[in-house]
Amino acid sequence: MTDRPRRKSDAARRANQVIRGRTMLIMLLLGVASFTVLFWKLYDLQINRHDELKAEAVGQQTDSMVISASRGTIYDKNGEIMAISYSTETVLLDPGGVQDFVESQEQKIQDAAEEAAEKGAPYTAPEVLDQAYIARGLSRILDVEEETILEHLENTANRYWEVKKKVDQDVADEVRRFINGEIDDEGNQLTTVDEDGNTVLISTGGRPTRLQGISLTPDTKRLYPFGSLAGNVIGFVNANNMGAYGLEASYDDVLSGSTGLTITPTNVNGTPLLFSGGEQMFDAENGSSLVLTLDTNVQYALEKGLESMLDKYDAANGGTGIVMDVNTGGIVAMASYPNYDPGDFSTIYTEGLQAELDAALAEIQQNRSTYETEEAYNQALANARATIQFKQWRNKCYQDTYEPGSTFKPITLATALEEGVVNMNTTFTCTGSIHVEGWGKAINCSKRAGHGTQTLKVATGNSCNPAFVTMGLKIGTEAYYRYLKSFGLMETTGIDLPAEAEGIFANEDSFNSNVVSLAAYSFGQTFNVTPLELIRAQAATINGGYLYTPYLVEQVLDDEGNIPDSYKGIADDDIIISMADTATHTYTAKVSSKTLYNDVGRTAAQDYDWTVYTNGEANEYSFDGNDLYDNRTSTDCFLKEAAGENVTGNGVLTQVYVDSKEKEVTVSVIDSYVAEVYKVDEKDGTITLSDLVDGPADASDDEFATTAFAEDDVVVYTYANDEIQSVVKAESVEGTVTKVKDKDNFSLDGTSYSYSKNMDASDKLDTDDVDAETVAYLDAYGYVIHLDADAVAQDYAYVVGVGSANDKYGDDADFGATLLLTDATKLKVDLDSDSTDKYDSTQEAREALEGYIVSYSKDSDGLYTLTKRSDNRIDLNENTFNATGLEIKSGTSAMKIFATDDYYANSSTIFLLYDGDDYTVYTGIKNVPDVKGDADTNAVVFDKGGVAKVVYIENANVDGDDEVIFVVGDTGAKAQKDNETNTKYYEYQAMVGGEIVKLKVRDGDAYDFFKTIKTDEIQVLSGLTYNKDGFVTDYDKNFTDWTVKTGIGTEGEDDEVIGIGDAAGKNYATYAYDEDVVVARFDGDDLTKSTIGRIKDDGNDKVTYVLDGKVLMGVCITEVKGTDAPVAYTVKVDNATNVDYTITDENNNSKTNESLVLTEKNLDVTVKMTPKTGYQWTDNKGTETRTVTLTKVTEDKTVTADNVQAVAATQATLTLNLDGAYLNINNKAYWDGDTISADFDSVLTATVVPTSASTAENKVMAKPTITGTKNDVSVAGQTLTIVLGENGELTVAYVYDNHSINIQAGVGLTDWTLGAVPSSEQAGEEFSFELTQKTAAELATGIADVTLTGLDADAYSAAVTVEGKTAKNAAYTTKQYTSVSDFIAAVETGKLYTDNQNDEADGTLATVDDYATSTNFYLLTSGCVKAQKAVITVTVTMPNADVNVTAISVN
Repeated sequence: MTDRPRRKSDAARRANQVIRGRTMLIMLLLGVASFTVLFWKLYDLQINRHDELKAEAVGQQTDSMVISASRGTIYDKNGEIMAISYSTETVLLDPGGVQDFVESQEQKIQDAAEEAAEKGAPYTAPEVLDQAYIARGLSRILDVEEETILEHLENTANRYWEVKKKVDQDVADEVRRFINGEIDDEGNQLTTVDEDGNTVLISTGGRPTRLQGISLTPDTKRLYPFGSLAGNVIGFVNANNMGAYGLEASYDDVLSGSTGLTITPTNVNGTPLLFSGGEQMFDAENGSSLVLTLDTNVQYALEKGLESMLDKYDAANGGTGIVMDVNTGGIVAMASYPNYDPGDFSTIYTEGLQAELDAALAEIQQNRSTYETEEAYNQALANARATIQFKQWRNKCYQDTYEPGSTFKPITLATALEEGVVNMNTTFTCTGSIHVEGWGKAINCSKRAGHGTQTLKVATGNSCNPAFVTMGLKIGTEAYYRYLKSFGLMETTGIDLPAEAEGIFANEDSFNSNVVSLAAYSFGQTFNVTPLELIRAQAATINGGYLYTPYLVEQVLDDEGNIPDSYKGIADDDIIISMADTATHTYTAKVSSKTLYNDVGRTAAQDYDWTVYTNGEANEYSFDGNDLYDNRTSTDCFLKEAAGENVTGNGVLTQVYVDSKEKEVTVSVIDSYVAEVYKVDEKDGTITLSDLVDGPADASDDEFATTAFAEDDVVVYTYANDEIQSVVKAESVEGTVTKVKDKDNFSLDGTSYSYSKNMDASDKLDTDDVDAETVAYLDAYGYVIHLDADAVAQDYAYVVGVGSANDKYGDDADFGATLLLTDATKLKVDLDSDSTDKYDSTQEAREALEGYIVSYSKDSDGLYTLTKRSDNRIDLNENTFNATGLEIKSGTSAMKIFATDDYYANSSTIFLLYDGDDYTVYTGIKNVPDVKGDADTNAVVFDKGGVAKVVYIENANVDGDDEVIFVVGDTGAKAQKDNETNTKYYEYQAMVGGEIVKLKVRDGDAYDFFKTIKTDEIQVLSGLTYNKDGFVTDYDKNFTDWTVKTGIGTEGEDDEVIGIGDAAGKNYATYAYDEDVVVARFDGDDLTKSTIGRIKDDGNDKVTYVLDGKVLMGVCITEVKGTDAPVAYTVKVDNATNVDYTITDENNNSKTNESLVLTEKNLDVTVKMTPKTGYQWTDNKGTETRTVTLTKVTEDKTVTADNVQAVAATQATLTLNLDGAYLNINNKAYWDGDTISADFDSVLTATVVPTSASTAENKVMAKPTITGTKNDVSVAGQTLTIVLGENGELTVAYVYDNHSINIQAGVGLTDWTLGAVPSSEQAGEEFSFELTQKTAAELATGIADVTLTGLDADAYSAAVTVEGKTAKNAAYTTKQYTSVSDFIAAVETGKLYTDNQNDEADGTLATVDDYATSTNFYLLTSGCVKAQKAVITVTVTMPNADVNVTAISVN
């Protein structure tokens, strides 16, 4: 029986159903979750990352290559290239491609080996050109570490690696030969060209294996043809050809252009798909070029000058220099040191910076253990190098600030002039320092002794600190700070260079509250500016007040030479080729044809039109440039007048302008002339000149608009277009003529000078003038344009009479003379025989000297030498009168002395007036009164070029000065004695010429009147007369045009009138006055100077006044004490025991060594203090006068004298330099090296004793010399007189005497010419002469075999010093160039020519611009040799005897 299956229970069935349901639910949930994740992934890939994945796909399917843009060129203003890019290449490696290439070789070798094995043939595997092979080859060619290349080749995931950028063409070509299998890794040649022109292997004849995975792409490299010139301005580019510094950085977006791109489809392995048609190319846009304002010629001169000064003064922190066009702001040159070469910017060029870098690197190395990682250590090294490099790259002209010092003074001067606080007539008194309230120390001048009183012009020329402090104080803090802003000093200039620095100044509130800061700023201290900020401000002071933004880029040009629209309007289109505002070449001496040709070049000489202007006029000897070319080797000047006279020359300014656009050359020649200023018209603001040599000024009678000269100044001027163009004061040099070399040169006190072309030939010195004193006047270029022996400080006199020794003079001389000196002193003198030997009788001496003006000197014996100076005289023996029509007007330079010939006077003219009793002397035309001749007037004049130096006048009518004089009576005046004249006199207070003085009146003159003036009474006088000793001899108290009145009280009306009361102080009358009114105040004790403004509204004071009609000429207030009496402030000096001091108020009221009482408010007061004799200032050991200024005093003031100390007693020490002698002083012997000490100003007498060696060798004593300006030595025979005033050295030497030299050529010199031989020489010294070949022949330099008959062979030697050469033509190799870099390299050798002339000098050197393919060039292989005559130099040691050579032979 079969068993039936067992049925599950209901419970089991229900359980299974639950499990199935749950399983289905879980599967459903898992399905939904999986779908959700898949959906999100698809959404992320197709929506969120669509662009990213698309770009990645394109990247995997394409390859791209950047096309470099050519960087723009940088030109200077003349078109010279300062930066240019040329073609180079970048070498790339594809590590994956190299790996595929190596594997493909290995696979081929394996297949070939298997195939050979199957055939049973032998097989030798070739070398696998693997990574090591490639690394070795590229390392050798590119100078890159082999290990570095191998490391990058291992990274096969990297598509490209730049092995080396900016590879020059010749190197890139060698890489190609390596890639093409033409050379191996060691550079050995592997291939040759077969008969069919195919490149095949030398070893097998098969085709070479081409390397895979190496490629080259185009690139550019930056070239700076001028090297370091303007390196700090131009800057440089980095390895990626992007501007990194200077103009390269600031104009990088203009210069760099836009790069291009080539996109090529590739397969999955990155291999380009050939013939796909999908390649795309985007062209590069080349950068634009810059035309700068820089001029490389000026830049070179500036850098060389700056470099020279840095070397001379060892300036550790470098230096700067800027040349800027003041009318545009264009920078013509800008130099900053240290400098660098932009083409090698990472190299440190200066020793100082290299030493600083070495020290920093050494310190980092020493502290290496302190760095946590090697990376930190390397970073520290890199930072140290970068710090030093940035110091070298910095352009100090605009990136560094400094304290400007005296270079800032023009800003202060311009501000003071603009504000009207000074003018050309303002004067400053410099005592060596100045004190400013609030500052406890003196502000010193560079000249501690002080400059004295100076005009504005002189103070500026002296760069006087106290003068500029005074200007600053007059300007005031607020105005000064406002001008600092106006001059642009509070901001950057805005120059087109990166990272400009800004000046450092005090803030306005601080500055305005501190007058000390103002004083320091006035002469350029306590603040900082950049040099560029300073020159920009200085330019504004001379260009009319325009503040320009400095700039360097004049134009931007695209790669076709056009100005892009965005840059049009920057400058004129022709900026590169237009004629420069400044001359291309400038000369101040004779210009030879050779020099002119070498400077302008062949092109300008042959192809350009030439025009010559002389003093503004085109002249008839303008020439064709071909003429200059034909005379290009001539040292003679081609610029000549028709008569053959040189147009150019010393002191003649020749400027050559080369205009390459118009192909024109313009030459401007400007002469300088010398004249004397004989008239200054302050009213019209002009001067009139009088030529000292023939010149155009006298002929034209032109005036020149300036008053910056005095009437006796010697000036140099230029003249063009029928008027004076410029006037400058001639520099003068006074001294003794020590040597006259030839007609063109002489020496003054040992310094050599050359004459200007326009120097009067008749005034030039000759050998007779040696030891004479003269004054040389120099033009602007340092050439002597005028000589004036009369300008030497001379003593002049009028010769009253001449007589014999038996007449009225002593017996020491044959003749004597009575002289009237220019101080009105009469003097009887004995004449030196040099003055009188030429006279046979007393009458003859009288005729020669009497009645003339002479210069005189006195010798040590008391004898006088007279030199006649005037051309005219007074005849003392006849009753004739030569100046009856004489007329001199005070202040008017033109004078009529005689019936003919006009004379002129200036501020230095001395007038001696004799009225029959007394002599009176006046200096200057403004100080002499009006003088008119009458029937018995005589005169004599010493003049120079019509300008009178001394005028003597007898018996003329002299007008008294029409000036108001107030005298204070003093019946109790005590008699005083003048010890010099042994005269008793009385003193009276007075105001004369607007100044307070004390009149000296002696018995017998005017005293009888003066003693009648009541005490404290005010007497009005005019026309005082003085004798030579300063005593009042006469007066005038009777007036025809004036009225003298008295009253009580004054009252103010307005600025032009004043009211004065009557005798009762009522009924005020109104009077007008002008600026010349004389005002005095008498307080019962002192008479002081005052002003109208300060005497108005004095209600109860007594008034004495002088009227000319209704116009007030002078007024004196006599104070009456009362309620309205003026205040009295006392100014005194404390601690004044050892100083002398003077206190002076602004009205010139003054007290010496006592207090000054001020009678008015708000007066400015100066206190001047000087240490007494034997004392000095403690701080600087000086004895200068120090000045303290008190402004607007309204209370008592006390000034404390700085501490002084006694001057210690000192002695001077003299060191002896003795050669061949000793000194005997007071029977004591002093030898070489000994010292002598004595009190200052001692006079020592010494006997010079020669040593036995000096005596035996017949030596003689040379002229002794002594150092020290206060020391002196004179010699009489063997006796020395020594004046010892300071430490010094005395040199006495015995030397060999001179002997004569006589050399005869003899018969041995048929082929040689004997040169110049000196006539004598000192024994022991060497002299030489030359023998020159008559016909050029080969002779090498070296010892020559020469015989001098009559001279010991040991006494001379001979050598060929100039090689003898015969002529030989040049040789060339013909070359063509397909590589620009090869051509540039050939040009740089200086031996590549565009033609093959046999004469090297006639060939034309090739330039970079001449490059062209398929063109023949000629490389010089051996230069031409021009015929050259040999020269033998014979050197002879002079024996202690005469030399007589009877014959010379050359063996």
